[in-house]
Amino acid sequence: MKPLKVGEAAPDFVFNEATGQTLHELILQKQCPALVYFYPAAFSPACTAQACMIRNLHRAQDTDHCMIIGVSPQGTGLNRAFQHLMHLPQQLIPDRNRVIGKSYGAVGFLGFYRRLSYIVGVDQKVLMKAEGGLALAAHRVLAERFFEVVSNYKTN
Repeated sequence: MKPLKVGEAAPDFVFNEATGQTLHELILQKQCPALVYFYPAAFSPACTAQACMIRNLHRAQDTDHCMIIGVSPQGTGLNRAFQHLMHLPQQLIPDRNRVIGKSYGAVGFLGFYRRLSYIVGVDQKVLMKAEGGLALAAHRVLAERFFEVVSNYKTN
């Protein structure tokens, strides 16, 4: 499946199994865009660099009012360990059956996850996307843009 295009509706998914809350519900509740990114493997060098880059950009901003969600095909335990050991403020969710990844076009050749990042707007459409394997430059630009956008939502 191909990655979503800018302007396309972002598929909804449950990101909190305990409450059943979905991405769309959260965006409507907070009235703020969300950053949703897909990463292949916790603790791998590129995925760790990406997650820590987002963490560091988050720390430099006052953006607790908006949501950042990382999605990987790994299980809950590994995601929790990754989040804890790397001190990540973003919520990491497992996609063991790759349903979320498929709906966003993050599942590639032989079922492997590929690195994709999206800004999902309040209208629940893709505002911006970044693609790339090991190179993180496009993902950094997208994350920086996300923090610029959400800082405007807090002041408005």
